[in-house]
Amino acid sequence: LKIKLVDDIVKDPDLYPDFDAAVATDLRRSMELFMSDVFESGQTQNVYRGTTHYVNARIAPYFNLDPADYGDQLVPVDFDADRRPGILGHPGLMALLAKANQSDPIHRALFVRERLLCQHLPPPPDDLVVVAPDPAPGLTTRQRFAQHSEDVACSGCHRRLDVLGFGFEHYDAVGAWRDTDNGTD
Repeated sequence: LKIKLVDDIVKDPDLYPDFDAAVATDLRRSMELFMSDVFESGQTQNVYRGTTHYVNARIAPYFNLDPADYGDQLVPVDFDADRRPGILGHPGLMALLAKANQSDPIHRALFVRERLLCQHLPPPPDDLVVVAPDPAPGLTTRQRFAQHSEDVACSGCHRRLDVLGFGFEHYDAVGAWRDTDNGTD
């Protein structure tokens, strides 16, 4: 699940000034505790459906919680299954599978396809320049990435990626829940 890579997450300090190495370490530890609970309980379906995550004051904002309600120790907290389902609803994984300055529906979907469903998509054509469009005022991520499904060179894979990736768009680049994207529902 690439949990060890969470320690290496770096976010744009202008957009996410509070996201630092200590936050990344706590997010990784929270994911490890979540996974430990899943396997100790024998309820492996909770990898995807579990709703108890570990939170402390430092990472509470990434779970959309008030840090004043928590201390330094990671403690179990129950969440709504619609917002934090299993490991795929954990801010550590969502932050890992995002860019420094924006969410990344394509890499989130690729993770699900390859790491969880064991489906390998062909690589993009050699002459294709793969660059995520910069955030644009007033446009949602879905709108900015619309070219993928319209471009013949891209649409084959993106028909299989976009449907999954856009399902994660309630999570921003640091894995916090959002109801709007760039000011749009």
